Formats: sequence, C-alpha cells, structure tokens
Amino acid sequence: MPEVVLVKQKLRPGKTEKLRAWCAELEAREDEVLETLDNERVFIEARFLRSTEDGDFLFTFMEADDIEASKAAVEASDFDIDDGHGEVMEDVLIEGSTELLTPLDYFSNTARS
Repeated sequence: MPEVVLVKQKLRPGKTEKLRAWCAELEAREDEVLETLDNERVFIEARFLRSTEDGDFLFTFMEADDIEASKAAVEASDFDIDDGHGEVMEDVLIEGSTELLTPLDYFSNTARS
C-alpha cells in the first residue's frame, strides 16, 4: 500500500515569487519531472501555497511506494532538475521550519480513469 505525506514549510520573506517561478519551470519541464518521479517511485507530488499574517507557507503532498526510499533516491539522483530543485528549496525555505502533518486517513480510488 502506498504511503502519503504532507509537509508544511515556511518561506523566507520575499522568496514567494522565486518559488512561483520555479513551480512554473517545473510545469514547463514536465517530462523531466515525471522521469524523476518514476525514479523515486513517487506517484503524486503536489505543492500548495498559503499566505497568512505570519508569512507564506509551502505545503507539499506526496504519495509513494516508500517515502524514505524516495528521499534516498532524491539524494542519489543524477538528474539536473533535482539539483535545481534542491538549490531553489534551500534558498526559499526557512531551515528548521519543516512540519510533518499526520494523516488521519487516506483513500485512493484505483478505478480512476
């Protein structure tokens, strides 16, 4: 059964537009993104932005065979897009702000068309 994770991370002030630009670049490079997701055995990866009085926050949702194995695949990756992704995330996210949200339940309709 696949594993899911939802992570909340705070953005550095003034870095929201850089994150938006990077996500737009990921959309434009979809073939590369899908190749890396296949390598990581990630089925779904989605990012969401939330702006609050306390700042902007990035939420990342993932569904994968094994989340820890997916992280290891990213660390060992030779894909250029993974290098770029790591550099952008390091620049836009506040270190130590990562919060792992606990899933209460998760359902995936395998009959989707």
